[in-house]
Amino acid sequence: MSSKGKSIFLPASKAQEMVLPPAGIAGRGKRLFMPVKIRRMIMEYTFTNENFQAEVLDSEQPVLVDMFATWCGPCRMMGPVVEELAKEYEGSVKVGKLDIDENSDIAGQYGVMSVPTFLVFKNGQVAAKVVGAVPKEELKAAVDKAR
Repeated sequence: MSSKGKSIFLPASKAQEMVLPPAGIAGRGKRLFMPVKIRRMIMEYTFTNENFQAEVLDSEQPVLVDMFATWCGPCRMMGPVVEELAKEYEGSVKVGKLDIDENSDIAGQYGVMSVPTFLVFKNGQVAAKVVGAVPKEELKAAVDKAR
């Protein structure tokens, strides 16, 4: 079975594509490895009680915080949308997630009563709040308004 054309996803700080050359030849002329195209995904930030001050409140860039829970279906539905926004805003807006069950201090501080809740911070203050599973355009509009 050839691995040609298959993508392997690796986290990275920047989106990048590369093709690996053949690694070698096995006995009787068989290749050990075929060239594989690797696509690296944008890594979102993970915010916690411990790093929230430094990564969000003290950030020089606007920050989109996805407050989610692992058991939340709508949160999982919004995951790909948040990943797309992380890619689109790379370098200009920090995009990341905060698990409210593991970081209840922060969730309580900002009055998060349902998930997903998206908070956009600018200069350490909440500039926009979006609650629920919403279309990408609505979330993007909230981020753009805060920039």
